[in-house]
Amino acid sequence: MPVFNGTKSIGDIYHGSKRVVAVYHGSKKIWTVFDPDNWTQQTSNFETTAAFINAVCWSPERNLFVAVGDSGKLATSPDGINWTQRTSGFTSQIRAVCWSPERNLFVAVGESGALATCSA
Repeated sequence: MPVFNGTKSIGDIYHGSKRVVAVYHGSKKIWTVFDPDNWTQQTSNFETTAAFINAVCWSPERNLFVAVGDSGKLATSPDGINWTQRTSGFTSQIRAVCWSPERNLFVAVGESGALATCSA
């Protein structure tokens, strides 16, 4: 697993699409792994902004990872490797995201009680 000299901690980690995707608190980096000895840093749209990544989730029904972060930033990926920036509708920090298979939608929560859903 990648090491950040003890200054960073895992912010969120999710398994899907035959790999694990991890994001770190206070980081713009996304890491993927197929086996425990070979973590790979991926390029994400967060790296070109001031936004940090806060959370990631996986939808097996949509075959899609979603990563969310500061300044309303949101990105999606079918494989955890290739990420596409999306418009979230949030203007402040998105704290968490999850997939609801029962409702067939993603749910994101942010600052000041902000809440959004998406079935895409």
